[in-house]
Amino acid sequence: MNEADLVLDIIAGDRWRLGTLNLVAELELPDAWVGGGFVRNAVWDRLHDRPMTPLNDIDVVYCDRSRTDASIDENLALELAARSPKRPWSVLNVARKGFRSVEAAMRKWPETATAVAVAIQPGNRLALLAPYGVTDLVAMIVRPTSPDMVELVKARMEKKRWLKLYPNLELALEEDAG
Repeated sequence: MNEADLVLDIIAGDRWRLGTLNLVAELELPDAWVGGGFVRNAVWDRLHDRPMTPLNDIDVVYCDRSRTDASIDENLALELAARSPKRPWSVLNVARKGFRSVEAAMRKWPETATAVAVAIQPGNRLALLAPYGVTDLVAMIVRPTSPDMVELVKARMEKKRWLKLYPNLELALEEDAG
């Protein structure tokens, strides 16, 4: 089994995450994905043989250049919350931030292990989007996506208590990151 298949297998084996992905798929948003900690924590939890770490938010990202009003994202989050109120929804149309695709937006996310997303595609197929690949995620390496992200990644590691939750993480925070 390759690394991408491992990530997809972990997500596919998690009924709560599959339910989340199905709720997002029902919205039929263009280029829609659920990523960040939603995927990262699932993989790190499994590799650390620990129960599910609660999520601060569920990052739903999509790209619709024809509808970029912020109120649309707010309404979508409210719609998701009405369907599943116990999930901490966060919705963002990356086109509103000037990106032409979710993949382009994810290239600006802080860590390579966080820049991973999944979606339910037509035919009920689970798909993976990982502009930096999933090697760092599966190897439990925290690496900034670029040198200008090093300080942000350090702050996120401390705030999110990753080393306490996931003691097997390897840090790759050198200044020549990316």
